Amino acid sequence: MIKKLAAIALFVAAQSMSHGATITLNKGLSPGYFIQDASGVATTATIFVGTFAGGIAPTTPVDNNYTSIIAAFRSFGSVASPAAGTAISGSITASPATPANFNTLQMFLIVANNANLASATQFALFTNSPTATFFPADTTAGGSTNYNVNTFASNVVVAGAGSLIDNASGADVMRMVNVNPIPEPSAALLGAIGALGLLRRRRI
Repeated sequence: MIKKLAAIALFVAAQSMSHGATITLNKGLSPGYFIQDASGVATTATIFVGTFAGGIAPTTPVDNNYTSIIAAFRSFGSVASPAAGTAISGSITASPATPANFNTLQMFLIVANNANLASATQFALFTNSPTATFFPADTTAGGSTNYNVNTFASNVVVAGAGSLIDNASGADVMRMVNVNPIPEPSAALLGAIGALGLLRRRRI
């Protein structure tokens, strides 16, 4: 009987651990935020929740440092934004392979116009401030943490990446800025590199 109870307890613990933490994008009772692109047109995007090493925000302006920011960002997960003009909401549940990359660290929110950050041409980076929001102590365990996107006063732009617009008549705005995506090597370039490799082998 004791062995059976122990097995049940282990099973329940394993189930709760496997689901991981849930981060809820909370718009609260206020209108919340909706997303605009760099030209000010309401649009849809992908919303990423994550952090940086040590929970420390980058400080270099994004137009000079976009590639470095994306490389340093540790994504906990992402969710597609609601339809254009609809306030941000949704939730992400994940059990990270390296929980130490997230546990107790400050959360950051990235809004991008591509589900692949390296291919994004528009981008914005935010965090809760002056009261920061942190990942739970164990992101592999169950439980939910709210990331509030409900008021202009509770968020701030990081590293000059984007802008926040306080819209007194309705939902506030998170606006992305234009960035240059990380270039992918073209087929012609890859072919040229391969040909150079073959020539080198022949010479040897």
